[in-house]
This record gives sequence, C-alpha cells and structure tokens, in this order.
Amino acid sequence: MDCEVTRMKRYTNMGFLAIIRRAFLPLLCAVMMTGLVGIGVVKARKAMAAVEDASAGPGFSGSRPRLEVLERRFYLASEEERSPVLDEMRKLGTDDALDFTMDLLRYPDIKVRREAVDALKKWGPEGYKAVFGGMTDPEIDWLCETVFVELGPAALPFLIDQLGHSRPDHRGRAAYLLGKIKDRRATGPLYSRLKDPDRDVRIQVVQALCEQGDERSLEGILDLFESEDAGLADFVIKAAEKFGPRAVPTLRAALKKGSVKIRSGAALAIGRIRLPGALPSLFDALEDPDAGVRRSVVKALDSYHNVSTARGLFLALHDPDLEVQDYATTALARLYPGISQALMERIRDEDPGIRKNVIAAFRKAGDKEAVPLIIRALDDPDPDVRMFAVTALIELKDPRSIQSLIARMKIEDTMGWLVSYALMELGEVAVEALLKETGDDSFCLTRNLVILQMGERALGALHERARNGEGTAVRYNAIALLGELGSPESVTVLEELLRYEEVGWVAANALGNVGEPAWEALSSAAAREGVAGDNARHAISRLCDPKLYLEFVEALDSDHAGFRRAVAEPLVAAGGAVVPLVVEKMAQLEGPQFSDAVEIICRIQDQKAVPAISRALFPENRELSFLRTEQLQQLRQ
Repeated sequence: MDCEVTRMKRYTNMGFLAIIRRAFLPLLCAVMMTGLVGIGVVKARKAMAAVEDASAGPGFSGSRPRLEVLERRFYLASEEERSPVLDEMRKLGTDDALDFTMDLLRYPDIKVRREAVDALKKWGPEGYKAVFGGMTDPEIDWLCETVFVELGPAALPFLIDQLGHSRPDHRGRAAYLLGKIKDRRATGPLYSRLKDPDRDVRIQVVQALCEQGDERSLEGILDLFESEDAGLADFVIKAAEKFGPRAVPTLRAALKKGSVKIRSGAALAIGRIRLPGALPSLFDALEDPDAGVRRSVVKALDSYHNVSTARGLFLALHDPDLEVQDYATTALARLYPGISQALMERIRDEDPGIRKNVIAAFRKAGDKEAVPLIIRALDDPDPDVRMFAVTALIELKDPRSIQSLIARMKIEDTMGWLVSYALMELGEVAVEALLKETGDDSFCLTRNLVILQMGERALGALHERARNGEGTAVRYNAIALLGELGSPESVTVLEELLRYEEVGWVAANALGNVGEPAWEALSSAAAREGVAGDNARHAISRLCDPKLYLEFVEALDSDHAGFRRAVAEPLVAAGGAVVPLVVEKMAQLEGPQFSDAVEIICRIQDQKAVPAISRALFPENRELSFLRTEQLQQLRQ
C-alpha cells in the first residue's frame, strides 16, 4: 500500500513538472531572446536547469540531442558563459554546430557577433571554408573578413590553397584577403596568379601585391600592360603609384627594355608618381623609336605641372609626330606664364615647326600678352606659321590684331578665307576699320562679305557709321550693307537719313532692299515733297518685290501724283500678274487717279497680260464687271 502511494506521488510530480516544462519553457526562452537579463532571468535559468534535470531523470541526457541542449544553454547563458558554450559546440564538430555559429554572425547583438567571430577563428579548415563562403553574403561579409584578418598567418595555408580553386570568385576573394593580411610569405603564390585567365582575379592579385609592399613584384605587374584592357592598365599604374619612390628603378628599367606597351605604361606610371629624380629617364625616352611611347612620355611630363619639365617639352616640339607636338604645346601652355620668357624667345627659332608650335602654346595658354608676337608672325615666310598665327588670333579675339589682319587679307593667297573668318569672329569692333579700308574690287567684295557674315553683331557699328561715319564712302558702305542685311532694326536709322542729299538716295535704296518692313517708312516719305520724298519715290520706282504688289496698287489712290507715278513703274514691270488687281482698284478711283491706273494698263507690254486686259475691256457678263459703265467706256477709249 505504501509503495502504491509513493508511486502515485512520483507520477503526479512528474506530470506537474511536465506541465511546467511545456507551459513555461518556451516563455523563458523568449524572454532570454529579447535580452531581458536580470535577477528574474537568473532565477528562471536556475529553475529551468532544475526542470531539465528533473524532467530528464536517470539516463535522459543520453537520449536528447546534445546540440539542442547547447543551443538552449547558449540562449540562457550570461555573457561570461556564452563563449564556453560555443567552445563545446566546436568540440562537437558537426555541420549543424558550425551552421549555428555562422548564424550568430547575423544576431542583432554586436557582442554575440563578436563572440561568434572568436569562436569561428578556432574551428580550423572546415570553419574557414564556411566563413570564406559567408563572404558572399552582404549582411555578414565584413564579419567574415574580420575572422581572416584576425587569424592572420594562421589562415595563409587555407587562402593560398584557395588561390588555385577552379572558381574565379574563390581565387579573387582569396587574393583580396591575402592583401588584407599583408604577410610576405603570400607574395610568391600571389605573383604566380598574375597571369590568371580571369581579369577580376588579376586585378585583385595586383591590389594584394601592392598591399604586400614588395616592390620586386612590380616587374611582373608591369607585364599586364601587354593586355588590351585599358582599365586593367590603369590598375597597374595605380599599383606603381602605391609603391611610390621604390617603384622608380623598376620603371626606369622598363622604359629601356620593355615592349612598346610596357614602355608606354612605365612612362605614364612615372608621371603618376611625379618624382623629380625620374625626369632624366623621361627626357631620354623622348628618343624612343615608337611614337606611342613618346606620346606617353609627354603626357607623363605634363602631369608634373612643373617648369622643370620644360626642357623635355621643348625637345618634344621637334618631334616628327604631330600628336607628340600637340601634347607638348598643351603641356607648355599649362606651364604658362612660368615659362613665358622661354616661349617668347623660341618664337624666333630658325625651325618653322618650333615657331608654329610656340604660337599654338600661346593660343592654348590664352594669355593676350603674347598677341603682339603673334601679330608679327602674320608676316612669317612660312605659310603654316602664318596659319597658326591667324588661328591663335581667332581664339584670342584681340582688337589689336584688326589692322594687321586686314593688311594680310589684301595680300594673302593661300588662306584669305581664314583671315576673313578671323575678322568676322572679332565682330563689331572690326566693322569700322573694315569700312574705312579701301582696295580693289576683290578686296571690297571680300570686306563686305565679312561684315555681312557678322550679321546682327555688326548692326550697332553699321548704324553708328551710317549716321556719323568719317567720309562719304564710309557712310555709303555702311548704309548699303544695312540694306543687304535687311534687318527691321535698321528701318528707323535709314528713314532718318532720307533727308540728306549726299546719302539719302543710298538710304532709300537700302530701305527698298529691306522690303516689306520698310514700306511704311518709304511710302510715308514718298507722299511728301522735299529731298526725302524725291529719294523715296526714286527708290520705289525701282522696286520689284511681289510681296509689295498690293501696297503699290493701294497707293494708286494717293493725292500725290509723283507717288502714283513711282508705284506705276513696278506695276508696269510686273505685267499680267497685276492687271486683275489694277482693274479691281479702278472701281474705287476717279479723275487723275483713274487715268493713271488706265495708263498703267496701256503701258503693259507683256503678251501674257493680253487675255486679262481683254476680259477687263469686254467682260462676258457686264453685271459682273468691276467697273461701272462710264468707267468701262473710258477704259475702252
């Protein structure tokens, strides 16, 4: 009986413990996961341990997975106790235990992540493999990198082995980590991967070797210039820049013995380092037989941005390759005004090629202090030098060059068009000088074309010269050109000038050339007496603009007989095209106005006008005729 009671109590206690375990264990775990640490948690941990021990009973721990127990212990452990738990997991050595430790790298608490890093450092090759693979996860890649960096030399065997992996991403990642560890023992294995078939791997290897800091590897790095990949070449140049002064001996040797591509790349790399002690090697390389190498050398000299490079750049001005010359002039222009005196002396060099390139350097420098020298070069015996001088003056746009350019335009045979363009580019400031200048018909035609090509830029100067020009010829030219330009902005100026006997007739003709926008000014003046009226009527009588036919016909009812006679001339010249318009207008006219209109019809000699005149004289349906009976009879007579 007593045994039965004892057994019942034991079952009851076990059931009670089971209820506690099932109800409170998940809750306690959740509390620990949220980081609520305190006295209550400590008590709960002790209670939980008691529950585990009680529920397990004799022999229970052997049937329960060890990892699951360690996981729960980790979540319930204090900061001091977590690392030992992770050590126990590591001793299990299972994939699940490794996965659990790797997952902790994503844990919200940075302290837990740090503990996971420390634990993974102890895992050995299998752990390294997992951490290495974790670097592909952007969330934990930096922590995985931390593992290898802190392992340092201990990780070398694993990473060197990965350099030979079949997958390029593995090889590139291994090279990157070896660069971070900076152990010189990895230099040889890295050096052997410089010929890796994958471009990205080669880039990582170059960067890793730079981190290693052994300049002896630079010779192999320079071999990558043989690649056609411009981006890779830039990485090589940056690598040389990282080695700094220690790279110079290797680069100097490459300038003399390497292939064309290596020599070019070495020159650019020296330019990137910019050590004054390397300049003699660059100066010597200006004698390289390959033009591409010499171009790279000049670019390297340009990158120094120092007058100490001037000697080499002046040598490059003699180079037979035009691109080398151009690079040299650009570099010299960047050094201006530091070498201004040297350039000014060289503009008198016996070699026309030097004179030409010095002018180009002045042009690129954009300094107008050199303009007098460039102007003198307009008379250089060499046509190429003169052409470069004109081109420089086009860009500098200095008014001091106007008279010399005009003089050159009169005598230049081979590039008169370029001189004309230079004057045109000067714009308004050149207009007055051009108007004053005289010459043969060819020069005058060219001069006028230059001004006309300026367009609106010339209007201001032309308006001023038309009003106040020195001498009648200047005013004539200005007014005539305003008519050729035909700008409505000139109408007011030209209208003012109609009253002057000397230039009024030219202004009237110019208004006629302006056309429709100038008609109001012309017609208003033509209806008045005086010099302005005479000039306006004379100009109107010579017009032949079809756009003004309606305006001419409307003027037939003017009270001014001279105005009517003036518009009659272009109407007669128009012939049959205006007969219907004139006949229609007759219906509104009486007396002298009607007679003048009839006279226009009578004077038209155009055979094409005969049908139109016949229909006007003998309309098939008299009721549809524009004219009244007495007007029609008068027209027939």
